[in-house]
Amino acid sequence: MKTIPSFNENYPVKTFFTDYNDYKRTGGGKVASYIKRIGEELSVPVIRMIRAKESHSGNVLVIDDKSPEGRLAYTDETCSIKAPGGYDSIVTNIPGLVAAVTTADCTPVFLYDPARHVAAMVHSGWRGTVSGIAVHTIEVMEAQFQTDPRDVIAAFGPCICGHCYEVGRELISLFEKRFSTEDIRLLFLPKAEGKYYLNVKEAVRTDLIRHGLQPENIYDTGICSYESENYASYRRDGKLEKEKQTLSGIVLELRKETF
Repeated sequence: MKTIPSFNENYPVKTFFTDYNDYKRTGGGKVASYIKRIGEELSVPVIRMIRAKESHSGNVLVIDDKSPEGRLAYTDETCSIKAPGGYDSIVTNIPGLVAAVTTADCTPVFLYDPARHVAAMVHSGWRGTVSGIAVHTIEVMEAQFQTDPRDVIAAFGPCICGHCYEVGRELISLFEKRFSTEDIRLLFLPKAEGKYYLNVKEAVRTDLIRHGLQPENIYDTGICSYESENYASYRRDGKLEKEKQTLSGIVLELRKETF
């Protein structure tokens, strides 16, 4: 497993994301057994590994000491492609609980507020990005834990880059509901025959900065899931089993209080 060094080396938090080598090394198998083996490597029991119930929506789930089973704190099904009630982001302030998402080209977004010791894991495909899933997550952190967006650090895991993600013109009108004309010009690069290359990761970055995150606090692994055959890519490989998709997660460590 790989990590986000800017998180793991500087804060009481662990991050990780997997690739095909991890799947092979742990013996493969169905998702439950694979997740269990990943948990063993993290020294976290599988019962404390919570994966998002991804629906390509703007929905955010909160898990705290008042609702250890979790509750939807923000719901926006505008662009959801799965049954209502799913969620594409998990926010928690509980140490030792892994918040995780699976991706195969969509953007995994790691979020951490070092001032309030709150973490979140976000799954942001183009639908979630149009719904504002990353910003909704920050808004939930603000409302539930008094997070100041200026304190939040963020990072992008492996995802399809803006030079590989070919889309049709019809997506432009959807993104125009959230992004300015200038944003659209930068996010959609024209291609032949009425096609475009869409930079979802840059759209998420734009959204976060506009909401108050500091540009210097947003990191990027720089890994394109389509270009690197070590990572799951729906565009390259077609539909993949969950256990073969990239698993990205974040877990809070116990923080030593200073007096």
